[in-house]
Amino acid sequence: MTLLLLSSLASAADLEVNAEVGRLEIAGGNWDLFDYNEIQTTYGVRADWHKTDRLGFSASYAHFVTGGHNSVWDYWEYDDGGSETSPGAVEGFDAAIRGHLVGLGVRGGVDLWGWLNPYATVEARGLHAAVRLDDDTQDDDNPNQITRRGTTFGGVAALGLDIRIPSKYRWAVSHNLEIGYQAMLPLGIGELGSLPIYGVHVRAGAGVRF
Repeated sequence: MTLLLLSSLASAADLEVNAEVGRLEIAGGNWDLFDYNEIQTTYGVRADWHKTDRLGFSASYAHFVTGGHNSVWDYWEYDDGGSETSPGAVEGFDAAIRGHLVGLGVRGGVDLWGWLNPYATVEARGLHAAVRLDDDTQDDDNPNQITRRGTTFGGVAALGLDIRIPSKYRWAVSHNLEIGYQAMLPLGIGELGSLPIYGVHVRAGAGVRF
């Protein structure tokens, strides 16, 4: 059944599958719990269904993961009772976040010379993320482990360029690059607050069109 569906789609339009690298910008909030770099790299895949040379639809998935150690300094007085203090023991916890992005989009473009396709695209996106805090990562049963999850939605608008390397076969190698803007509702993570997500969108990929 699946093979018949793919065959019917391929006969009506071109299918394209790409492995992609993208850019996700976290605009502050409590992001410094996880990373000082607010720009995260995403990795994923995208499938495009080119209904015509001018109109296409897409479905995408991408993920990212990052984390860091958060330290709390303690201070102690000298034994002689002096007023000066010195740093003492360091305590802290590890924080990590893993996110999953899914998107559905539509694109319109112009086919030039059979291998160059400038296009504009809009994509509705959903993000589900899991946050974990742990002050003893060596203990799988540590009662101080905290896990929070959140989901948010938003969208992307971008301009892109799709390049197909000419081929004598039914399939051809393709490359794409798009740049635009993305905005999502703040990602709520319980008592840890929320993460604003908006900024420049960049995505590049390579794959096969057949």
